[in-house]
Amino acid sequence: MNATATPALTLTPHVSLYALRQHPDFAAAKAGDISAALRLINDLLNPALLPLYTADAILAPVISEELSGFNAIPLALAIHLERQRGGIISTKILAHKAFHSNKNAMQRLLSPVLYAGPVQPHKDYIIIDDVVTTGSTLNDFKNYIHRHGGNVIAAICLVTAIHPVLGRTTYLSVTPKTLSRLLAKFGDDFPTFVKRSIWL
Repeated sequence: MNATATPALTLTPHVSLYALRQHPDFAAAKAGDISAALRLINDLLNPALLPLYTADAILAPVISEELSGFNAIPLALAIHLERQRGGIISTKILAHKAFHSNKNAMQRLLSPVLYAGPVQPHKDYIIIDDVVTTGSTLNDFKNYIHRHGGNVIAAICLVTAIHPVLGRTTYLSVTPKTLSRLLAKFGDDFPTFVKRSIWL
């Protein structure tokens, strides 16, 4: 079986999930208030933790509907980055989520996010979300862009909850070593939904 893992991306959280949810603008931002989301980003984002990128990089926020409405936080983060550091915002790729908020890890894996929309081939993309729990939403986004010819060079989020005991930095993807071990152990019996979440 031939499979290629997409490059692993490092995620560095800016605040805790508790701090995000306690912000006075959090509920309004999650429900689609872009002004509230911009205030939240301005208060919580740590510029020192942001990756470097060129001014022609494409800033691609996760655009999706949540149970409370349109989540404006990823878009606000992209707007903030464009204003402060440059980049080109693209909202053409839409996420069709199965409402992942408050779902456990297995529920998220069994209901992957589906993306639709044009990707600019050979362009550098920075993908953006507010909260990363298992990494499945951004990982599916990254793989969608790679499959359609784009190059994801970085991922940005406010909060990660993947491995809180491992410190502030987490990785978005399966490493080549882990992928090889999984293939050696499971071969063609490796679950289809896992293949879809980590491979091109």
